[in-house]
Amino acid sequence: MKSIRTVMNEARKNGYVKENLFGVGKYRIPFSIDSKEALSREDAKRIGEYVDKNPRTAKTTERYRDLWLFSYYCNGINFVDMLQLKYSNIIKVDDCYTIQFYRSKTKTTAHNQKPVIAVILPQMQAIIEKWGNPDYSKDSYIFNYLTGTETPEQKNNICDGVKNRTNTQMKKIAKELGIKQNVTCYVARHTYSTVMNNSGAPLSHLSENLGHSSIATTQTYITTLNMSARNGYAKNLIL
Repeated sequence: MKSIRTVMNEARKNGYVKENLFGVGKYRIPFSIDSKEALSREDAKRIGEYVDKNPRTAKTTERYRDLWLFSYYCNGINFVDMLQLKYSNIIKVDDCYTIQFYRSKTKTTAHNQKPVIAVILPQMQAIIEKWGNPDYSKDSYIFNYLTGTETPEQKNNICDGVKNRTNTQMKKIAKELGIKQNVTCYVARHTYSTVMNNSGAPLSHLSENLGHSSIATTQTYITTLNMSARNGYAKNLIL
């Protein structure tokens, strides 16, 4: 770490690293707001209703569109965690079926991490029934891409492949629908958080659903409050 500090200080002194990235003696992560990170609820609905009229590509388009929608409905779950879901992650609580999982991104760093709990909506159940693994045993993956015998490198390659194919299909769908945003797998997570925030969900509830360790992290996800909502709030100022 001392060596890294020395390199960074030399880089700063010689102009390779911007001075404004440093606070009082330490690196400060740049902050930016990208208004294109999330879709509006209306655009997300249009994606859900999209139908590929080309019989040669319709099934592929629908499959990866549905994976994107599942990520959106399942608390904005990232694709790596989604592809590692097993039927054992489906847990009934009272009269409600849920998906409960630990985020792989924070599993080894967060102490006393709570599971992320997503209510299984009818849309999610329909996607599971349509594309899910027909082997419903508890140790089976819900989406039949992994087998559990892969090396970490093989697992990453499989997950990256699914994400890339999803991104390709979502780009095509967005273009046909006239959606200007670059609709990627990650946008499903931002869309979930923004739609929930705009619907009035408490920040604490949203933070728990996203699996964040702090509300401050959640706030970086919802900076893209849509302009129609901002306009509506601003009009409340008029006397």
